[in-house]
Amino acid sequence: IKWVVEEGVTIKWHIYLEEGAIIKSGTYIEGNCYFGKNTEIGPFSHVRGNTSLGDHGKIGSFSEVKNCYLMDHTVIAQNAVIVDTIAGSDVNFASWVITTNWRHDNQNVKAMSKWQLTDTGRRKFGSIVGDHVRFGANTTIYPGRSIPSNTGTLPGEIIK
Repeated sequence: IKWVVEEGVTIKWHIYLEEGAIIKSGTYIEGNCYFGKNTEIGPFSHVRGNTSLGDHGKIGSFSEVKNCYLMDHTVIAQNAVIVDTIAGSDVNFASWVITTNWRHDNQNVKAMSKWQLTDTGRRKFGSIVGDHVRFGANTTIYPGRSIPSNTGTLPGEIIK
């Protein structure tokens, strides 16, 4: 079997599945998505457009992912919300991790550049995450934040 889409999956627009990809029942995908080799999506996940998940990645049950580029071996556990984010290889987003993507003061998102926060010119911008990062459960990340490779958070941390 090249790939598997279980019964009860809703797919809108285009998706591309590599060999060994599995999309589990109850998952809702709004296309223009790519799922690499041996990826696992769901059950009951919501994947929104322009998302790419590298080989051996996973999006767990009841998680929402939107407009993300996620490299190989990146795992999103259950009940996470990962939006407008770029993540390197071998990243683990634990349960209930949230990457926020907009500011409550209606200003553009600022991101770290040359050791200072710089206006991105964007209203929505999530996080940039390096390789081999481990997020503790219930971590919240402010918009525009960069998380360096080989680091992580404790459960319940807020990255401001």
